Amino acid sequence: MHPPAPPDTPITDWPDRLEAACARCPRLGLAHVRVLAETDSTQDAAWAASAGSPGWLVLAGRQVAGRGRLGRAWADTADKGLAMTLTIPAGALSPIAVGVALCRAIQHTLQPAIPHTAPHTTPAATVGLRWPNDVVERAQGRKLAGVLIEARDGVALVGIGVNVRQGPGDFPPGLRTPPASIAQLGGNADRLATACAILAQLDHSAAADPYTVARAAARLDTIVGTSRRLTCNGREFAGKVVALTPDGSIDLELPGGQTISLPAGTTSLIHE
Repeated sequence: MHPPAPPDTPITDWPDRLEAACARCPRLGLAHVRVLAETDSTQDAAWAASAGSPGWLVLAGRQVAGRGRLGRAWADTADKGLAMTLTIPAGALSPIAVGVALCRAIQHTLQPAIPHTAPHTTPAATVGLRWPNDVVERAQGRKLAGVLIEARDGVALVGIGVNVRQGPGDFPPGLRTPPASIAQLGGNADRLATACAILAQLDHSAAADPYTVARAAARLDTIVGTSRRLTCNGREFAGKVVALTPDGSIDLELPGGQTISLPAGTTSLIHE
């Protein structure tokens, strides 16, 4: 069992530190930072603050009505989780590139001696990517973080939620597989440090070509070769995952031998 996490950086210190971090990430083009003590959803807050334009970063000390893919809820975890949204030009970062960046940033919080300025070096990973948008710890498949990308009028809202400081009693009861947090894995459980690591890795991913990103995603993948059930447009499919494509689709081999491709935007894993 790991000792309690040290105190979190006070939220009053976040704006200046985040502005400095954004200045070190020129490819993201983030010119405005807003830190809110509490908000329903950083996605909605970012859209309102930015007036539908790119260049904004919005974080919340507490997000009380966050959402995930396909209308799912992201649980309120008081002031122990990280909720952030970037507004960037649509298409500037692929969903896979965001997932790779998030995975590497979290890995960095667990192994801080590994410089996060080495974007194409993946250490022996404690964490991996569970298609299409989850970062999980590999041992038990517990979720550490998730991504929600919403495109509106040429602007992409890149929403990121990370479990940073929670203990086992901080998550909703009754979940089939309880989530995990950076603190539970013995990492640097500071929300500001986590946000800065994510920004650095997103900036590196923005410079990488799709082939490099796809190779990185393949190394981090946790589901290729496994049998899975998925839903797509109201239909359920079961089979063996044989590939993940650069555009985010998933190739599934059905029991009869046929391989089908399911798009990320309307497809969801059924968690056993």
